[in-house]
Amino acid sequence: AAGESCRDDNMCALGACGRSEALTDAPFECCASGKSSWEGYSTKYVCTDLSSGAACNGENDLCASGICGIDNVCLNEKVAAGESCRDDNMCALGACGRYEALTDAPLECCESGNSSWE
Repeated sequence: AAGESCRDDNMCALGACGRSEALTDAPFECCASGKSSWEGYSTKYVCTDLSSGAACNGENDLCASGICGIDNVCLNEKVAAGESCRDDNMCALGACGRYEALTDAPLECCESGNSSWE
């Protein structure tokens, strides 16, 4: 059953065994989504459709919302203009960029909803 401890996919009714979140010490469990994603040799497989607050290690596709926040945990909703971001997907207006044209300027969601490659 979903959430039960497992060692491999064959132990799970929905056919997917993965870590409960993207942490190397998170337990392996039968995935409620029935899907897992390979996240590298140290983490191995991680269940997809993770809920808000679950560690996602920068991978949007692990989160049910499709949004892995700047602090590497799944978010419920996109972030507002002026907030820190990693990619366009995180931003309510659809654009993440540097607030000024300096290579060390932090990334934030653009108030204009647009960014350009400089």
